[in-house]
Amino acid sequence: MDIDTLRNYILPIISALTPIIFAASAYFAYNALQAARRNILETIQINRRNKRADTILHCNVRYDELYKLRISIRDMTGDARDTAIHAYYARFWGLKSDQFDYWLAGLIDIHTFFDWASSTLRSFKDNKPLVDSAREKDFMWGWHSIGWTDNEITNPWFSQLIFTLIKLSKSDGVNVAINDQLLELLNIVDVKSRAYRDELQREMSIAFYVKTRRDLPNLGLLDGGVTPLRKTSRSRDQGPGDRSA
Repeated sequence: MDIDTLRNYILPIISALTPIIFAASAYFAYNALQAARRNILETIQINRRNKRADTILHCNVRYDELYKLRISIRDMTGDARDTAIHAYYARFWGLKSDQFDYWLAGLIDIHTFFDWASSTLRSFKDNKPLVDSAREKDFMWGWHSIGWTDNEITNPWFSQLIFTLIKLSKSDGVNVAINDQLLELLNIVDVKSRAYRDELQREMSIAFYVKTRRDLPNLGLLDGGVTPLRKTSRSRDQGPGDRSA
């Protein structure tokens, strides 16, 4: 092939095809990138579903352990019974507090957490004793005597959530309207804690955690967004935000 042929025929063809080749390469590269991106997102979603399934299973195992403990308490008396009841409520409210944190961390979906919160609301409404032989140790007692004590400082948002559930439980029945209010309550938590949840799901720094605890003491869960009151004693129906304290 002589120089004239190369210059007059081959090079013009190459020049004409070069943009097409670049465009085709860019097209295939873009599609490959999008496919890789879809695969990554799908993998993340699968991992998230698996993590949520593992978390739910973990909580169900703890519920089973609590049920076994509750059954065993029926045959106990005296100090042994009182100690076991205290242990039951400590473990129960520890589980509930963890479930709240799991939701904030994205390890529990809103449907599951709503079901758990609705169950807690119904339990406050029914307010049954743990065992018939200790009727004074009812569900409300378990929260005020043990659950609140264990969580008012370490998990104040959870404590505010529970006191708001107690307020909802005082209405007539647990109906669609009450569940709608519960959903609105969870929406408040979701909106107010969005920045906190985003940081938590990445890897929150201690400085950000301290700042959030200071700036958002209760997430506005109680009427008027009041800060928890300091009291020397607690009544059975009075929460940290009750203005009558």
